[in-house]
Amino acid sequence: MTLSKRATYVETATELVKATVPGVTFRVVSDHYVGANGVAHVNFKQTVHGIDIDNADFNVNVDSNGEVFSFGNSFFSGEIPEEEPLKKRDFNDPVLALQKTTEILGLPIEASSASAEPKEGQETYTLTGTDGAVSDPVAKLVYIAQKDGSLVLTWRVETDIMDNWLLTYIDAKTGEDIHGIVDYVSDLATYNVYYVEGVIWQIKYQAEKYPHLAEELNTIASAHVLGMDVEDAEPKTFSYGSVGVQDGKLMMLFRPDALGSNISYAAQEDQLFPALNAVPSDAPLSFLARHSIKTEYDAKIDAVQKSIATQIAKPDIKLIPNFEASFATLKTAADAKGSEVRDDWEKQLGYLIEQYFEGLDWQLKNIKIEEDDLIQEGFNEAVENGELVFRLVDTLKYGSYGEVHNNRNSLAMATVDANLKRVRRMTLVSFFVGQLLGHIGSALLGWVLDSITFKISRFWIPLLCVFAITNGRLAIFLGLIGDWIIGTQDTTFVFSLIIFFAYAAQPLVFPDLDLPATEMWYEHAQRGPLTLPTFVISSILFHYPRGSVAFVKDGFHKAVTDPPSIGQLMDWFWVALACASVPHIIYTKLWRSHLLRLLTDVTWRFVGKFFYDLKTSFDLKIRRGSLPASGEDLSRPFEHPPLQNDWDIRLLYILPRGNSSKISCKLITIDIGQRHPTYQAMSYTWGDPTKTHTIWVNDKPFKTTQNVYNLLLDMSPVFEPRRIWIDSICINQEDNAEKAWQVSIMHHIYNAASLVTIWLGAGEDSHIAVDLVLELSHYIKTYKPTDKELFLKYVHERRTPRWLAIGKILAHPYFTRIWMVQEIAINKMLHVVYGRETIKWETLAPIILRLILSFEFSIMVEDSSVLGETNAPIGATNVVLLSSIRKRYHGGEMALSGPLLHLLAECWTFEATDPRDMVFALVGLAEDGAHPLVAPDYTKTPEEVFINAARFVYMQMNTLHEILPCSGVGWPRRLTALPSWVPDWSITGRSVIAALPKGKRAYQTSGGLVNRGPVVHEKGLEIEVIIVDKIDRMTEELERAAVDPLTYRINSTANMERCNAWILAAQALVATMSGDTYTNGQSHEEALWRTLVCDAPSVGTGELASGSGMDWPADPVYGLWYRYGMRHLVQVPLDDEDRALSPEEIHERMQLGSRWVTSAQFRCYSRRLAVTEKGYLALIPPLTEVGDMVAVIPGTAVPFILRGKGYDDDMNEKVYTLVGESYVHGLMNGEAADESKIEIVMME
Repeated sequence: MTLSKRATYVETATELVKATVPGVTFRVVSDHYVGANGVAHVNFKQTVHGIDIDNADFNVNVDSNGEVFSFGNSFFSGEIPEEEPLKKRDFNDPVLALQKTTEILGLPIEASSASAEPKEGQETYTLTGTDGAVSDPVAKLVYIAQKDGSLVLTWRVETDIMDNWLLTYIDAKTGEDIHGIVDYVSDLATYNVYYVEGVIWQIKYQAEKYPHLAEELNTIASAHVLGMDVEDAEPKTFSYGSVGVQDGKLMMLFRPDALGSNISYAAQEDQLFPALNAVPSDAPLSFLARHSIKTEYDAKIDAVQKSIATQIAKPDIKLIPNFEASFATLKTAADAKGSEVRDDWEKQLGYLIEQYFEGLDWQLKNIKIEEDDLIQEGFNEAVENGELVFRLVDTLKYGSYGEVHNNRNSLAMATVDANLKRVRRMTLVSFFVGQLLGHIGSALLGWVLDSITFKISRFWIPLLCVFAITNGRLAIFLGLIGDWIIGTQDTTFVFSLIIFFAYAAQPLVFPDLDLPATEMWYEHAQRGPLTLPTFVISSILFHYPRGSVAFVKDGFHKAVTDPPSIGQLMDWFWVALACASVPHIIYTKLWRSHLLRLLTDVTWRFVGKFFYDLKTSFDLKIRRGSLPASGEDLSRPFEHPPLQNDWDIRLLYILPRGNSSKISCKLITIDIGQRHPTYQAMSYTWGDPTKTHTIWVNDKPFKTTQNVYNLLLDMSPVFEPRRIWIDSICINQEDNAEKAWQVSIMHHIYNAASLVTIWLGAGEDSHIAVDLVLELSHYIKTYKPTDKELFLKYVHERRTPRWLAIGKILAHPYFTRIWMVQEIAINKMLHVVYGRETIKWETLAPIILRLILSFEFSIMVEDSSVLGETNAPIGATNVVLLSSIRKRYHGGEMALSGPLLHLLAECWTFEATDPRDMVFALVGLAEDGAHPLVAPDYTKTPEEVFINAARFVYMQMNTLHEILPCSGVGWPRRLTALPSWVPDWSITGRSVIAALPKGKRAYQTSGGLVNRGPVVHEKGLEIEVIIVDKIDRMTEELERAAVDPLTYRINSTANMERCNAWILAAQALVATMSGDTYTNGQSHEEALWRTLVCDAPSVGTGELASGSGMDWPADPVYGLWYRYGMRHLVQVPLDDEDRALSPEEIHERMQLGSRWVTSAQFRCYSRRLAVTEKGYLALIPPLTEVGDMVAVIPGTAVPFILRGKGYDDDMNEKVYTLVGESYVHGLMNGEAADESKIEIVMME
């Protein structure tokens, strides 16, 4: 059966199961994997009411192309029982099941004192306290399909008693009937037959696929004997079965705990091939190397040889791969300590070497050598003996990745072993082959022109200038070629002129080539005016070592024997001064002038458009691809080119526009699953959705938004079309099905891009903001200052334009977009375009982190130009989170960035225009994001998407402590129809109390109690709770300061007054409490300050922004901070102790008090302070009502507020609405965690 391939092999296999057995519930077994041959194996277990049917499996094999090629199905097809055992819980406990099993079977196990401890998995327990078994027995609640077509609910009891390893299925309700026994030891003989049959089938299949395998197998397994053995070594090298070669015998191997599982996989390719390769041999090549050569090299190389031979008109040309020498070199390098050789070099040897020859073939076609007799003649001269050789060398003399040697009239493509780790057909392979052809072509062209002009300099200068203009990327290299061709006497002038052209074109040429222009220029400027002479002198020394030495020697000799006169020295001085004055004036007066940049913009765009039109007029193809023909019927409306395959996307080619404001583009379709042209993926904000501008796409008018138009205007190239992927144009936004599928593969789209460009739009002070970022980056890298040293250097600049400008970056709405999380996290190459400036993300992000995680600098970036107002740096916390996610994604800690729930909670401070994107934008990053419940589907409502995401989370183990604190009706909700236990991700997130202390310091409200639920029903969430107390009285809500939507500023004065009034109200509330001390013996003042910071204060805004854990419980010293803060906030008059303090001590106390106030604000915003009936202080959600319940929910870290809704007679349970999480001082360490008071309730 063949299905369309999905994003992952698990999705493909899942779709097959759904199509084969519709309506059946099942789960994916976690040990699915991809073998060395690219074949993926996925095992599914049928479930009923959340319980496994132990003997109902569905095994699927997916090939390397993503298509199913075989499967096996033993799913149960009989009548499914209507009762839900996990709901009724009318079955025996696992300890009784073990006791009955030992009694009925007479097993030598003493189980009278056994107890059950839950382990991972649905109703799975380890039975401890037994005697007589090798290891603790394990019991799991499962169904068993009977021969009569019925299902029986059983406990599967696993016992290991040396000679017998038993799986006993005992009736879970009667506790008397045993429905099946599996003895792994006694069943070995039966399974031996199955293993033999499985191996025969696998070998036959692979021998047909690889005709050379039979001979290899007979040679390596020379005894022609098939045996069987147990493999119990740790760590495991396979999951179920495998093969090995021992003394010439082919041995079937299996794990003791997996006898009979996946029998047909024992001799599959990813097990058999490594086994054959591991056998010692005197052959010069290993089995895997020989196999790679047979399948990847021999099958393709004839076509490559014929193509090369045709192009160079040399039919007898030989391609020499040097397999044995290359293998020996790679083997030595791979065995060395710290080797950089790619791990799969052995089984890719044939493919890699074939790719080098294929790269040469591609380059020959690219330069059209077949049509150019001159280059063809030069090439054939270099390969006079008719050999093209691949060779590995110890070191490269000239190139970084590869170079070409002309040895004994043959050409050798040389590279080092480490470069095989990063070789790619169209990049590095073509790089050094292009270096070869460029060298030969330039030499021949230079020889011809030199013969005609006798190296007249005035001919070369304009020629090289033209090349510098049309190929800005090659300016430096063209200067070196000019140096090499012309000669030493003219090098300085020619090379300097070309360098000047390259840097004068900096505002446009470098961005046009996807280079961080602003950053490159800043680094160049830091090196000073000596950079250019250094380039010149270095090029001379490099190309003319002998001539340079002779020049110095002769100059020294002449200076000693015939010293220059004073007149000659004066002449040299005036010439040098004249030569230096021009670049000095340009560097100091014009280089940073906006007028110069404007003039160069206009000039270069005019020149670029001229050359582009000139090339297109001759119908020349664009490098590495061609654009669709224009001239289509303009009367037809624009239609997106169709997407034929699952991996098809559209690319937008932006054409050079010169100085016109008309934007013309071409939209083409590519398959990112195949070889494709490089492109940039754009990351930006849509802005106002109104489509006010018209661009031209495929010669048809296309309406777009202001922001997209400005982006295309800024990103329009100078010389050649720029390929970009931009979602608003490349995805048909009117087609929900297409949009859903493109969203599901968006992480692949951004990963496949050569560069992700973050476009922040225009900014009147963008240049001074970026200039300060680069200055800070350079200073920090160079001098490595402490925060204090850095602050002292810049404190005098507070509220200066450039510091206000850097604050605007953090207030940019781009940093609130939920989609930017995926767009920034995935690709390793990120550039930031702000106004006319381009820098790397790796430069910007560390500076933002350094500023926002420093208490002093965090204040400076919040400064506003308006007195009494501060900026709201909405992007600051988000940049911290982005850097953390990006680091995890690329740091090797995990394949992805974490589970979906963790990402949802972590990224709650982001926003989305479409609420559904709060989930869809993160599934591509989540390690569990492939589940159908959270697959992007824009036909679903936001409520359906959020409920499905919540159901998906509640299906998993131990997630209550993460999802419940994000839920509840205690805060305003945008989607009011959501159940209270489902988070409303469409509302910008708040601080989560449960997330404050981390690790071992976390709150312990439930005291280690485990929630045996929850169970999701149509009516709601069935869950265990402990009702503790009621809300008696409370303050008003401490409201957050309103942020101006246009300026992103807040009125700091009004905000301070609001906080002042709220804290006074909190103190007044505490004054109404009875007794001299709090419930735990603390003073009322101490209980108050600990409650206001949740007993876990931060020591600076850095911890607030980074979300790092705080100390809990708080050190008493923070009580002093509270008092300092009260003096600062409530403006208490100074007492005698305060008057005796020095100004430095007063400043320190004010700073500490300010830190406490900041910490309290962070925790109390959008909350009320309450007193319960039992006299506890609590921070509660703002929509809490008097009479709401305080509850402890087992499995969570903090108390929750519940609101009674009545009683459900059908479920025989109380019904509550979840209001939200809270902090209750005195209940955070398990004080109310009484297991005897647990009750099961329904949460709506």
